Amino acid sequence: MFKQIKNVFTKKKKNSDELLQLAQSVKDMSLPEKQNTLYGEAHIQQQILYEKWVARDVWNLKTEGVPLLCGLNPDEEGTETEANQEVVNLWQHAKECVNKNMLSIKNTELDEDKWEVSPSDLYCWATVSRVTVPAELSTLMEFVLQTVKLQSEPNNTTAVSSEDQRYMADRETVLGAALFYLVNHAEKCQTRKGKISSRNIIPLIMQDSGIWFNKNEPLLNAPAMEDLINQYIKQQIPSGN
Repeated sequence: MFKQIKNVFTKKKKNSDELLQLAQSVKDMSLPEKQNTLYGEAHIQQQILYEKWVARDVWNLKTEGVPLLCGLNPDEEGTETEANQEVVNLWQHAKECVNKNMLSIKNTELDEDKWEVSPSDLYCWATVSRVTVPAELSTLMEFVLQTVKLQSEPNNTTAVSSEDQRYMADRETVLGAALFYLVNHAEKCQTRKGKISSRNIIPLIMQDSGIWFNKNEPLLNAPAMEDLINQYIKQQIPSGN
């Protein structure tokens, strides 16, 4: 079912009928079933995986960093560099960039198998090198980089706080809630002309805010939610379709 939902948003042509058909398919599911259908077990597991690893100061480039960029769990068997061609290719590319001083390593004096890299340095290198980074990792790293930027600004002594973490969680919740209503109440998310509108989605989220945000006031105001949802819609549904 999750693949069906994903396909609706990745097809070149999308229409409200497909969304309504999906809504009909999931309307009788329990809430846990709907959550699993909307987010997908794979997405949930990837999110948990990257939250664990992003919290670390350094990664071993070969056995941790490269597999993580390929969407693999370094702790699981079968993710060794030699066991996966995608990992092999990325590892070779990373080594070449290290030797050309295009990827910063903390201990280049050691054997390459022991090279360590900071998650932020590796992520920035991956984006510049046009490596396809898993969405869950990209979301977390963008938040980390933004936080570091704020901390480094002159006269800014604000430390990373639980509020920062909550803000990121609220962004995830808003997008998840938007997808929920698109699937379950597609007709309410559209304008009279049948186009998906963030302005129609936000009131639906806010009327159930106690459920989505655990009875807390969301840290994103309505304009921020609108910008976030519009950005997502533009990425998923190209103009003209």
